[in-house]
Amino acid sequence: MSQKKINLILALLVTASLVLTACGNTPAAPAATAEPAATQSPVAATEAPATGPTLADTIIVGAWQEPGTFYDPAVTQAIAVEVELIFRPRFVIRQNYGYAPNPALVEGDLPSLDNGGAVLNDVTVKAGEPYFDTATYVVQPAAADMQLKQLVVTAHLKPELKWDDGQPLTAHDLVFAWKVNCDPTGTQAVDITYCPFESVPGASGILSNFEATDDTTLVATYIPGALDATYFLTPYGLYGILPEHLFSGMTAAEIEVDERATGSENTMPLGFGPYKMDSWVKGDTITFAPNPNWTGATPATPTVIYKFYSDSTSLAAAVIAGEIDATAGQTGLAVDQAPYMKSVASRGIINYSVDLNTASFEMLYFNYYDPTDTTFSTPDPVLSEFCVRKAISLALDRQKMVDTIYYGESSVVQQPQLPQMISYDESLGILTYDPELAKKTLDDCGWAVGADGIREKNGVKASTNYLTTSGNAVRLKASQVLQSSLKDIGIDVKLTYVPSSVAFSKDGLYGRNFNMMQFANSFSVTDPGTWFFGVANCGQIPLPTNAFSGSNYAGWCDQAASDAAADAAYLTLDTAKRKAGWATVLKAYFSEGDPAKFETGGIPVIPLYTRPNYLATSPLLSGVALDPTEYITWNVETWTLEKP
Repeated sequence: MSQKKINLILALLVTASLVLTACGNTPAAPAATAEPAATQSPVAATEAPATGPTLADTIIVGAWQEPGTFYDPAVTQAIAVEVELIFRPRFVIRQNYGYAPNPALVEGDLPSLDNGGAVLNDVTVKAGEPYFDTATYVVQPAAADMQLKQLVVTAHLKPELKWDDGQPLTAHDLVFAWKVNCDPTGTQAVDITYCPFESVPGASGILSNFEATDDTTLVATYIPGALDATYFLTPYGLYGILPEHLFSGMTAAEIEVDERATGSENTMPLGFGPYKMDSWVKGDTITFAPNPNWTGATPATPTVIYKFYSDSTSLAAAVIAGEIDATAGQTGLAVDQAPYMKSVASRGIINYSVDLNTASFEMLYFNYYDPTDTTFSTPDPVLSEFCVRKAISLALDRQKMVDTIYYGESSVVQQPQLPQMISYDESLGILTYDPELAKKTLDDCGWAVGADGIREKNGVKASTNYLTTSGNAVRLKASQVLQSSLKDIGIDVKLTYVPSSVAFSKDGLYGRNFNMMQFANSFSVTDPGTWFFGVANCGQIPLPTNAFSGSNYAGWCDQAASDAAADAAYLTLDTAKRKAGWATVLKAYFSEGDPAKFETGGIPVIPLYTRPNYLATSPLLSGVALDPTEYITWNVETWTLEKP
């Protein structure tokens, strides 16, 4: 063991005694001090040029999750997105609830109706051709000729972009990824909203076409009648990007299992960013080296390594011991280390910061259907009842979770959306804590307490399963509070923890293979259009018949809410009309619906609390910062690490 590590561990032992008394804001860590210069004569000092600090050639970032795949149409795992930004940066940077074109990849400004990059054309829809029907809120063939508006969005890439293998990266690669995502042979695509009508079973058909008119020009053509408040994002890769020169002629089913797409220890997936993937040792590290074909600024540090740990506790120990140089809360640090990390930071061993404005909240998602029925036609024997979901919402002391798990550095979320969203309106209803009312609610709908304290109804025990990611101390504590709270009202909960790569796969969330599941959602803007559409639209229910595409994982289907969500997302750009639509969704969310049709009842998801982000780094690391709507790696090429 090095003397440096011995000194650090000794410092930690002293610090540990201070943890319980640590309070207040985190003191700023002292600035790093350069090594003293050697004694020189006045003449030599005058002649010698000034020199800056010596920089390290490697930066190591830690995480407690590991990516499952880098196949873009299936990438939704937080750690996969964070890591992928190193070698596949976004064409549109998402920062502080806003958007900006990536100047290294995008030519000019983002398209808008004002600058002419987006236009609304008058078109004639012939009988039999598809259009977005404002009466049924679905894309369907026209019964007769009609005149409609059609939104067309044009975007431009920088010329002479390249993949890291030296082959040209063009607009055709983004179109190719869209086609692969919408290929009916595929099984891993998690979103088919923008796939053309009837291209894939269950496709929403929002786009009628997406094409590259040349190597740098992308044109997204919406289905006649459909609008989209975030249309300026559409041309820049709704479903990521894939190198067409590698996969041309292959089906989606073939590509999604090809190691050149997913990545493996033997094959590195191609990128086009400041770094290229150099090696992947599963369960240990992913290493990145500078990409010689990157057209932007040369990376300041030659090597970046992502190192994976089994849990957030060992990760925190690693950054304190100097084994890694950075770790962030979205994929690394957990809140249970907060007092300890603050105390360590006060001694200058690390830098530590907290972002309370992050666009993310934890939630408890319900499945209205029994996942053991592979046809998803059988109601869940417990959770399909609105009164049960309502009772669970009343029984959860979410403020206690905030106070005990997050040390007050969080807040309860009262509606199924972020408070920053333009649709937020507590006058439409909030979730409250009232365990006695929870018991009465269950009593009134026939769930009687049995001899063992667990309720029963018609011979069915009020017993269910809870699923979340393993290695996350915060979710472990939250699950224990949840289990205890529900036991107090007579509901038995069995806890299951699985790796992130399993939780967010067809074996977990994406295959609706859960009864109730806790996870977080991260947002990039305050516009809730796609969020509410995914939660409330009946056409977004993942089923075997649509290859489990869509994000209405509960199976909630209140027609008024479904239509309003579609209208606000894709039929108007008028803010007042959109807010009215979201109000309809929220009213339905708090409503029992039609008792004869269990799928109409609300509370498909219970928001728990905002999820603050944390960042711990070496005091010698520069360039890394937290942002409420972007991962820390968005500017990785600027990071530098001074040698101690």
